[in-house]
Amino acid sequence: MIEATNVTGIVLCGGKGSRLDGRDKPLIELGSKTIVEHILDRLALQCDRIILSCTRNVALYETLNHEVVVDLDLEEGPLGGLNAALQSVTTEWVLTVPGDAPFVPQNLTTLLEKDAQKQGIAFPTVDNQQHNLTMLMDRRRSNNLQTFYKNGGRAVKKWFLDEKIQSTNLDDYSVHFFNINTESQLAKASQLLASLNDS
Repeated sequence: MIEATNVTGIVLCGGKGSRLDGRDKPLIELGSKTIVEHILDRLALQCDRIILSCTRNVALYETLNHEVVVDLDLEEGPLGGLNAALQSVTTEWVLTVPGDAPFVPQNLTTLLEKDAQKQGIAFPTVDNQQHNLTMLMDRRRSNNLQTFYKNGGRAVKKWFLDEKIQSTNLDDYSVHFFNINTESQLAKASQLLASLNDS
């Protein structure tokens, strides 16, 4: 069993929010909290240390009382933010999640653990859709990811193919991988909030 003390969580908060008028999605309010606060609550029991990787609004992220890493490669996509955060990871395991998915499973490490132990990396497929930014990774494999990035690779999906990583089916947890990109999805998330008993 992978203990929380041996897991560093990374929340990727660097999206442009282009379909939400450029708003910083993790900082959008959902119920009584921001999206990123919902994520932090759900990661709290899975990771002793959490890093927030962001490209803007640094002062606001710093108020959340977690380590903040600023991704200076603004045009390099989420892999740039992940690469920046990985520089300071010292635990054996890394759990990454996107900053626009407020309902991430509270047992995500457990759900991905078996395949991660086998492959060094595990990521979910839900309803035939890969969730490439959600992964549990042995830190030793992160060296390969950093090399991929330095060599010009920018698509995590391509890296998974190169590494021959098989996904973990989590269809039973579909609602927990709901992410927010549009106003209509934000409205739907507000409805889901009540059903998941979040506040």
